Amino acid sequence: MHRRNAMLVAVTCAAAVTATLTVAAAVRPPESTVSTATPPVSTVVATTATSAPPSVPGDAELAALVPGRLSVLVHDRRTRRDVVSYRPDAAYPAASLVKLLIALEARKRGVPSDEVAELLAGDDAVTGRWWVRLGGPAIVTGWAARLGLTGTHPPADPRRWEDTVVTAADLARGYRSLLAEGARPESVMEGASCCTPARNLHAAGVLADDRYIVVVLTAQPAELGRATAAERVAAVVKALSVPLGSS
Repeated sequence: MHRRNAMLVAVTCAAAVTATLTVAAAVRPPESTVSTATPPVSTVVATTATSAPPSVPGDAELAALVPGRLSVLVHDRRTRRDVVSYRPDAAYPAASLVKLLIALEARKRGVPSDEVAELLAGDDAVTGRWWVRLGGPAIVTGWAARLGLTGTHPPADPRRWEDTVVTAADLARGYRSLLAEGARPESVMEGASCCTPARNLHAAGVLADDRYIVVVLTAQPAELGRATAAERVAAVVKALSVPLGSS
């Protein structure tokens, strides 16, 4: 199936925030579809209490920034607490954020760091090759079991890695494990998927010298232009980066 690279969301985000945020999202052409028949999502039990600084935007503020569905999870690696947790267990198609799980599998199998970095920085074709090489859906089921990712499920069609089902809570946990393994996306990867029936646009990365892990998942109206959808994601990132951007 033909895929094309999407317009970089990071360009929008970089103009909007003062801190460095590594952003990841997936690219799917408008004519393709993502299965909406996702399995039930169990509630993820938080391992730490939520402690939000007064300046961090509240749920209503965040929700007002994005039309459609939004989930946000911000985890403080220093205190091991979630400082923002808005609809963290809602399910979305992972799109290229599935690279987090593929990279974890690559590290487990002893793939050299430079090759893992190439995977994380690669396009859809690169992702597809690693997906097949490392076991496809077994990557997802394996890491979901190891990390307790109760809202993460492999795609119904094993060839469609982008249809892997994820939640913000699970992605944050996977990102924590990836950083613990010494792997960190050095280049920006992002894009959009539409229309499934929503326009999905996600971001995951780090702020303040890798202290905060930020995951933003959105399913916006399909009629919304990609540039506008990217601006909405950037607005969420900016709202978070202002209070969290300095270490």
